[in-house]
Amino acid sequence: MAKLYGVKYYKVELEGSSSGYAVNHSAAVYLITQDGSLRFLFPHGTSPALIVKAIRYLLANT
Repeated sequence: MAKLYGVKYYKVELEGSSSGYAVNHSAAVYLITQDGSLRFLFPHGTSPALIVKAIRYLLANT
């Protein structure tokens, strides 16, 4: 799934942590249609109003 939608991630070693590592990853909201097509990618910090506008657009045009 990460490759399909272009998600970036990598392992970070954490000394002193019970798990020993963390996983850093992309911070975005993916708007995906029912058929699995990525229609919009919103970077971290995108306003909720813009996301709602995109959802309404898809609902009206599908």
